This record gives sequence, structure tokens and C-alpha cells, in this order.
Amino acid sequence: RYGTQAAAELAAAGAGDVAVEIADQLVAVAAAAVGDAGRVALEADEVTWAGRDRWDAALDGELVPTEGVIAAMR
Repeated sequence: RYGTQAAAELAAAGAGDVAVEIADQLVAVAAAAVGDAGRVALEADEVTWAGRDRWDAALDGELVPTEGVIAAMR
């Protein structure tokens, strides 16, 4: 429901071609995007233990915990 609503609202606002992904699909979509990267960094403060396990199951590479990387780029 939310994915459909978000897509409709973005189209109505003239946002153009935008992909809307639901959180349940996020790991699979992101795993496909990183492909065969050897290492993938996750912000440790933002990922739950269960979320980390989902990432680990979806990726072939090594997960690397980081802290403050995204905040430092802002």
C-alpha cells in the first residue's frame, strides 16, 4: 500500500522516474546493487542485530561496521 501511494504522490509532484522500495525489500535490492563487492560497510548505530543478519545472508562479501561515516559526509 505505501509503495503504491508513495509512487503516485511522487508522480503527481512531477518527480519523474523514481523507484520506491519498501524496507522489507531494501536488503535484496541493495545486495543486487553492490553485486560482488568484497566488503560492505554498515553504520553500526543504524542497523539492528536482526538487520545485520539479513545483510549477512544476502551478501557474499564481508560486512564491516562503521560509525559516523555518513554523518561526516554531511
